Amino acid sequence: MPVIITKGGTDYYLVPSPLVSFNRENYNNIGRGSFGASYNITLEGTLVPEKGNPYYDASADRVLLSTDDWTKAGGGADSEPSFGSTNKLASTLKKQEKIRSLFANDIDASGRSAPIVVNITEFGSVTGGLNFAGFVQGVDFGSDGRGVLPDTYTINLSTPNFIESAQGDFAVSGNEFNPAWQVSQVDETFEIAESDQINVNFNGYGLNVGLDSVQKFYTISRSLNAVGAPAYDENGNYVSGLAPWQQASGYIYSFLGLGSGKLPESRIVQALDIPNTYTGIAGLVMSESVNKEQGSYSVNEEYTLYLGDPVVHTISIDTSVEQTEKRTVSVAGSIQGLDTSNLSDTFSTTKNNYLNASGFNEKLNPNFGTSLSSDTYVIPSAYYYAKAFSQVDWLNPRPLSKSLGRDIAGGTLTYNYTFDDRPPSLVSGSVVETISVNDTYPGELFSATPVIGRNQPVLQYLNSRSEFKRNLSINVTMGQTTNNWSFNDAFNGYWSGANQANIQKWLLTDKPSRLNMSSGDLAMIYAAANPVNDPSFSVRNGKCFHSAPNESWDAIARTYSYSIEWTYEREV
Repeated sequence: MPVIITKGGTDYYLVPSPLVSFNRENYNNIGRGSFGASYNITLEGTLVPEKGNPYYDASADRVLLSTDDWTKAGGGADSEPSFGSTNKLASTLKKQEKIRSLFANDIDASGRSAPIVVNITEFGSVTGGLNFAGFVQGVDFGSDGRGVLPDTYTINLSTPNFIESAQGDFAVSGNEFNPAWQVSQVDETFEIAESDQINVNFNGYGLNVGLDSVQKFYTISRSLNAVGAPAYDENGNYVSGLAPWQQASGYIYSFLGLGSGKLPESRIVQALDIPNTYTGIAGLVMSESVNKEQGSYSVNEEYTLYLGDPVVHTISIDTSVEQTEKRTVSVAGSIQGLDTSNLSDTFSTTKNNYLNASGFNEKLNPNFGTSLSSDTYVIPSAYYYAKAFSQVDWLNPRPLSKSLGRDIAGGTLTYNYTFDDRPPSLVSGSVVETISVNDTYPGELFSATPVIGRNQPVLQYLNSRSEFKRNLSINVTMGQTTNNWSFNDAFNGYWSGANQANIQKWLLTDKPSRLNMSSGDLAMIYAAANPVNDPSFSVRNGKCFHSAPNESWDAIARTYSYSIEWTYEREV
């Protein structure tokens, strides 16, 4: 039985046939059974100086390396060609060199070593045996021949797969394992750590809001690494054109899987009842590494486990008291959205971090949303936080100031509100108001008569007093209402679409004294300040007169002022 070495499309017969030994080395992990193997084949042969292949031409004193010379073999040792050479040392040395030349993996144009196709089968057949594309790991010659006697040689070859199977038991370009992907090493590690971020959860709503619980976040880090094994076909090319690193990546994607749905089996996961209690996974960050020379492929994943909404909501409340005992409460909050987009697991909400942050803000303020102005004023949730935790009995629900910051790329919403304990407004729709009542009480009436030569006039009491007077002054700043203009007719800042009716509405109709709600409030304030309705004294019938009322409306600044003065006589 010869051993045929195919190289460059030529079959070379080793005669006498070397002994063949076979060894399989399994790829194993402690946590995973065998997922592949490599094979070591050893050829232990003998070089006979005057017989066998490679053929030694005594007349030319050279060993040939050609198809004709390497295929001269009969049915047995007796029929093997004898060259009758007397120069056995030269024959041995040159045969050794040809063996080394035969078992040398050539380097192709890309700098890659090409495998040698080896077929161990019956004489006259080139298929149906132990057929593989392998690499030479070592060539050794024994010392017993001393250059003139038959000399031993040992060839060590390795391969991860076989080109064909003698009995058809194994797949083409396969082996006993018949793996879908050829890999020699697999590593997968998980790390679970508590994040330094927390969520403070509130219970209830409105004035009944209170602290509920503190929610922790957990960070999952996962590292995947595989080293591929080369698998070659009969032409010395990668099977299916897949390089070792591609074999490694195929194994990871097919068997280990990617994505945050792959939670580890761990003590912490079991203790925390993840993912049953933790309803979401967010912030998936992946990194990929390819080492073609080492045939390795690795992926690192990191993501966050969260409970409830995919946000980190932080809030701080500061209370200050001035010397005048005016109380001010400031509420500063940050809503950091967690990225739940582009996930392949069942927790995915297909939202990025900014959309999750804005959605949570709308959830906190269902009728207020992310807007800082509204036709119908809605109390923001920040007011209830301020009221619940500031230990102040009364806060005006309309803030002194408010701001909302949007970091689109960072996925963060920040808000700041300032409330104080000023009394509630009396004029509907006003955001700032000042109402003052000034009383002028009767004084003594006297005459001052100048006298020539006297350094001061002569004062004479007239035995009477001046009248009672009361002045009412109302100054308010109205909130925003629906504008009469749009971008189409004011895109350059000029209201080109204005007509008389629109201007009249803006300058006249929107004046608080003409608005139904506001005008009723102004009338009530007027009635309350009118001396005839003062419960602490009585005004003589028909003895109360008022000056001409005066009002002013600045439609741009939306400021309104009203003033009036009464002169009246009391019952004694």
